[in-house]
Amino acid sequence: MFIVTRQIPSKLVESIEKLYKQGYSCQEIKDTLHVPVDVRSIQRLVKKMGITRSPSDAFRNAIKRGRVHFHYQPNKIKRKRLSPKVRYQVLSDDDFKCVKCGSSLLVEVDHIDEDKNNNKRENLQTLCHECNIGKSWYLRYPPKS
Repeated sequence: MFIVTRQIPSKLVESIEKLYKQGYSCQEIKDTLHVPVDVRSIQRLVKKMGITRSPSDAFRNAIKRGRVHFHYQPNKIKRKRLSPKVRYQVLSDDDFKCVKCGSSLLVEVDHIDEDKNNNKRENLQTLCHECNIGKSWYLRYPPKS
């Protein structure tokens, strides 16, 4: 599809520049000034004038004018990582075997009380991958009695 664009009247060029610097989008400029050209022509004119916006400014303007809805996400609480020393100590205390089924394949250190920030030795146990998944599933969806 080929769109024919018309020349922007020289009287409106200063108004377009002023509104663009105030944070108006090209569509808003067209609607405000009733310019008889398409939005793309206004964009080309602004580019020729050398006026640019950083992406962050453009995004802030879009939020301010209601074109974009943005909600700040609260920062996730970072959990403390289990040190390799403690991990090795837990695995060696349990002989590198699952405390539930005795398997030695894919053993993991598990938190007994499901509190991932409680890295005390009394709260840690060795489980194989299958038992660890089963435990998590059982805690989330307990059987109905």
